[in-house]
Amino acid sequence: MSSDPFVVAVKLGDLPPESGKVVKVNKRSLLLVNKGGSVAAFLNRCPHQESPFGGTAYKLSGCVAGTVVCPMHEWVFDVPSGEAIGRPGVCLKPYPVQIAGDDVLVAVES
Repeated sequence: MSSDPFVVAVKLGDLPPESGKVVKVNKRSLLLVNKGGSVAAFLNRCPHQESPFGGTAYKLSGCVAGTVVCPMHEWVFDVPSGEAIGRPGVCLKPYPVQIAGDDVLVAVES
């Protein structure tokens, strides 16, 4: 049995730059965000009131600024840090990401 915690979450081609996608990995709903070719992974829950960011596809709201916005109460989060803008100490829960060829791998405990 492999001890590698990384599993394939999505094909990089299915996550174009300046976009995001909600996927399930090991029973967890994750928001993957491709900002300028760098991919970040977060738990698909806003830390404010646990609202999900969206369904299967999510467009970055501020491509130049690199942000995602919670659709429930419009809290804004920086990508790739996951920090809430204007709300010190509030962050999205991140997950480690690796790119292997065309695969986006995420380390999520089972």
